[in-house]
Amino acid sequence: MYIAFEGIDGSGKTTLSNHVADELRARGLKVFQTRKASGFASPLATALRELARDVRHLTMSPPVETLLGAAREAELLDAAVRPRLEAGEIVIADRSLCSTLVQAVWGRGLDREAVERLLDFAGRALWPDLIVYCDVDPATSRLRRRIQKIRERRTGDFGRKGLTGLVLRERMREGYLALAKASPDRWTVLDNVALGKDEAAQAAFAVVAARLGIDAPRVEPATKRSHAPVALEDVHDWFYDRVCSLVPESPAMAGYLLLGLEDPRAHELRMDLAEAEPAIVAFGVRDLATPDSMRIRYRLASREPEVVAESLTGLDDEDAWELRRSLLDEAPAQIAASLRRIDSRAANRIREAVAELAPAGVLEGLGGLDTRFAWDLREALGRAEPRALALSLRGLDDDRAWELRSRLWADHAAAVIESTTGLLSPAAWELRRRYVARAPKLVVWTIGGMQTEEAWQIREMASALGKELLDSVRGIPDERAWALREKHRAVWPHTAAGSVGALAATPRGEAFLRRELEAHPGDVMVVRKTVAVLGKRTVREARAAGARA
Repeated sequence: MYIAFEGIDGSGKTTLSNHVADELRARGLKVFQTRKASGFASPLATALRELARDVRHLTMSPPVETLLGAAREAELLDAAVRPRLEAGEIVIADRSLCSTLVQAVWGRGLDREAVERLLDFAGRALWPDLIVYCDVDPATSRLRRRIQKIRERRTGDFGRKGLTGLVLRERMREGYLALAKASPDRWTVLDNVALGKDEAAQAAFAVVAARLGIDAPRVEPATKRSHAPVALEDVHDWFYDRVCSLVPESPAMAGYLLLGLEDPRAHELRMDLAEAEPAIVAFGVRDLATPDSMRIRYRLASREPEVVAESLTGLDDEDAWELRRSLLDEAPAQIAASLRRIDSRAANRIREAVAELAPAGVLEGLGGLDTRFAWDLREALGRAEPRALALSLRGLDDDRAWELRSRLWADHAAAVIESTTGLLSPAAWELRRRYVARAPKLVVWTIGGMQTEEAWQIREMASALGKELLDSVRGIPDERAWALREKHRAVWPHTAAGSVGALAATPRGEAFLRRELEAHPGDVMVVRKTVAVLGKRTVREARAAGARA
C-alpha cells in the first residue's frame, strides 16, 4: 500500500508519518519511508527539491516550478516507491504528487486540467492509495514552524514559497480540503489542532491500521473546549497563568509565548525554562536591553552561544560589549552580524579580527554603514560571499550601493530586495513595484511602518497578503491601516491585535483590542499580542515619566 501524509508546512505531517511508520514496524510489517531527516530516498529528488526552493531563483515562473515538482515526484516514484511496492512493502510518503497539484492549482493559479495531465504523465498514474491530510490553520502552522526553526538554529532559512507569504498556505489549505471532500474514499482529514500530540498520533495510526486491517486503539473524537472572553483588564493574569500551565508539557510553546516581553513575570518564567529550552529562551530576549534580559544572556551564553550572540544585534552598551568579547571565539559570525549600524573602533576591531574566519557575518554586520572602512571590507570579502554582500547594503541608497545591487541581482535577487528595507528613493520603489507579484512577502517586509503614498500603493498591489500587511502597518493610525485590520482580523486575529502597537493608548486602539478578545475567547496568541502592546505602552509611559522627572 502507498500511503501519503499531506498538509501545509507546519501541519505535523512529518511527525505523524514517522509515528505511523514506527508503529507498523513494531507489528512486524515492512515499511519504507520516502523521506527522512537527511532528505528524500533519491538524491536526485532531493536536488530537484533544493533547486525549486532556492530563493536565488526568485524569477522562476509557476509553470517551471510545477515542472520541477513533477520531476521530483516522478524520480521518487521510479527510484523508490515502485520498487518497494513491487517487493510487497508498505510505502509511507511525506508529500506526494498531491502537493504539486495543490501548490500549482490553488497556490499558483494554474489550470487544473493541464496540471493533472502533467502529473498523470509524470507519475504514470501512480497516486497514493490512502492520503492522510493533517489539517491546521496557517497561524498554527506558522507557530509550529517558527518554534522548530529556532530549536534547529535556522531562523534565517526560508525557501521560494516563503517569498509569497502565508497567503500561499491559506490557498493550499483550501485546495487540500477540496480534494479531500471530493474523494472521501481515498482521503482522511485529521484535525491536528483540536487533538493533542499523543491523540493525533493515535488517530493517524488508527486511520492507517483500519485500511490495512490491523487492530488499533479507538480514538475518541476531539471536542473543542469553550472559553469565556478575557477582559482587557485581566489579560496579564490570564496570560501568565496560561503560560505557567504549559511549562510542564509544552516548554517550547511556553518559552515562545514570552518572546519580546519585558514584564518581570516573563523574566521569572524564562529563568524557569532556561534549562529545558535554552535556544527558545535565548531567542526570546532579542531586541531587549533590560538588566533581566542580560542576566538571561549570561546564563545561556555557554549553552547557546550563537543564539545569544544574535540576540545582541543593535545593543551598544558595556554589558553587550563584554558579552560579545566573551563569545567571539565560539560564535564569530553571529557576533560580527550583531554589529549592524554600529560604527565604532570596538566594532571595527571585531570585524578585522574575524574577517577571514566569518566573512558572511562581517558583511551582514555592515548594514547601514557608509564609511570608507565598511566599503573596504565589502571590496575585500564580497566576492566570496555575494549574498551577504547584498545584505550589507541595508540602509544605503546612493549610486554606489545601487550599482552594486545591479551587479548582484542575477544571482541574489531576494537579498537585494531585502537590502532596500526602509529606503525611500525612486529606485527602491521601482524595484518593489516590479517584483511585488513574485515576492510579495519580501517586498512588504521592506516597507514596514511606512506611511507614504508609494507604500500604500505597494500594499494595494500585495492585497492578497494578510499577516504580512498587518505587520507592515503596526502603530499606523491611517484609516487605510484600520481598514486592513478590519479586513484580516478574522483570519489573523493575533496579528491584527499586534498591529495596533502604540495605538493601544488611544480609545480606538483599546476598543479594537477589546473586540479581538471578545471575538476570540481563550486564544492565547491574541492575549499574548494584547499583553505585548499594553506592556510596551507601560514602558513608554514609565520612560516618559522618568524624562519629565
